[in-house]
Amino acid sequence: MAGIDPAKLPSTASAVVTVLGKLPPTLNGHPVTKRTKTLVDYADGTGLEAQPLVEAAGQGITMAQFWPHLEAGHPGDFTVTSHSKPGEPLLWLTADGQPPYQAIVAAVASPTGSWVFAVEAPSEKAANDLLTALRAALA
Repeated sequence: MAGIDPAKLPSTASAVVTVLGKLPPTLNGHPVTKRTKTLVDYADGTGLEAQPLVEAAGQGITMAQFWPHLEAGHPGDFTVTSHSKPGEPLLWLTADGQPPYQAIVAAVASPTGSWVFAVEAPSEKAANDLLTALRAALA
């Protein structure tokens, strides 16, 4: 998550589309298999999904209220292995995924943001490479 500036994370649907449109057409030799307004998937199963906070948490919930629930993990889906510390400028977590999720799950968000950006990947390298591509898309 190093280098991801929370202030540059998109905060509107149109900004999300712009950033996701900047993700590369191939990642580690794997082409994009699906690209929508909120999702980019690659042939190896690596993908990034942007989800509005209202969809992830419900109406009237702030990121500060939602994030601790995400950090607690979701038994049967994923187990959080590390996460941001209180006061860090970027909210982030990494997790070991279980089906239907890929092996590696990661999420990032701005503490004051209204979108959650989730990565799923078959390996730590693929997840890191997609996060690097996201950082470049935010530049």
